[in-house]
Amino acid sequence: MRRLLLYLGVVALLILGMATVVMANFDKVPEKPDVIVNEPPDKNPPEPKKPGIDEIKPKEYRPDPRFTPKSREVVIVYFKEMPPSLEKFAAKYDGKLIFIKEDIKMAALETNPIKMPGKTSRVTLDFIEKVSKDPIVEKAFEDRFMFVKPGEVYKPEPKVVYPEDMKDNYVPNEVIVDFWRMPPSLEEFAKKYNAKIKRVSNVLMSATFEVNNISEFIKKVSADPYVMDVTPNGLGFYADYTPNDPKWNQQ
Repeated sequence: MRRLLLYLGVVALLILGMATVVMANFDKVPEKPDVIVNEPPDKNPPEPKKPGIDEIKPKEYRPDPRFTPKSREVVIVYFKEMPPSLEKFAAKYDGKLIFIKEDIKMAALETNPIKMPGKTSRVTLDFIEKVSKDPIVEKAFEDRFMFVKPGEVYKPEPKVVYPEDMKDNYVPNEVIVDFWRMPPSLEEFAKKYNAKIKRVSNVLMSATFEVNNISEFIKKVSADPYVMDVTPNGLGFYADYTPNDPKWNQQ
C-alpha cells in the first residue's frame, strides 16, 4: 500500500511539473524579427544649431581683383645718412620703394597696398618700429596724404603755379609752400628768400609766407630741394588755370 501511494505521489509531481512548464511557455510573446521600415522624411526637420558668437570665425579678407583701392599704407623715412642701396634697404624690411629724395635724405616706402579708413595695419606698425631702430634712420612715420594714392608716379620736381596762372584770384604778396619735409629751420628758410612767415602747418608740412615780389619768390624758392609745391595763396577754388610748368602733366 505504501509503495502505491509513493508511486502515485511521484506521478502527481511529474504531471504538476509538466503543467507548470507548459503554462510558462504559453505566457511568453514570441519575439519579432528586426525589420527596417523606410519611413517618409519629416516635413519639418529640426533647424541646425547656430554657432555661438565665440564660435564664428571671421572670413579671410581677399581683395577683389577688379577693385582698385583708393589709398595704400606708406611710411616716410628720414635718414641720418642715406643707405648705399635704398632697394636693399626696402627689401630688408619688406617694404616697396616708391619715392626717393636723396638731397634731403628721405624716401617713401609702401608697406600695405590697401589702406582701411581710420586704421593702420599691424604690418605697417611693425615696419615703423623695426625701421626706427636702424642706426642710419632719423625718423619713420606713417604718411597720411603725400604718397598714398596707388598707381601715382611721384617725381622730385616741384609743382609751380605763378600769379598769371590764377587770373588775379589770389591774396597779394602771399605764397603757400608745401615741403617734401620741413626744412631744419623755417626761420632760416624765410630769411634766405627774403620772406616773412605768416602761418605754419607741421601736420601738412606747409607754410604761408608774406613776400614783396610773388613771381620772384616763387622762381627762387622752387629750386630749393625741400620744396614740393609753391603757389600764390588763392582766393577760393581755381580749376581753369594752365600752369606754365612744361612738366606739369608728367607729375
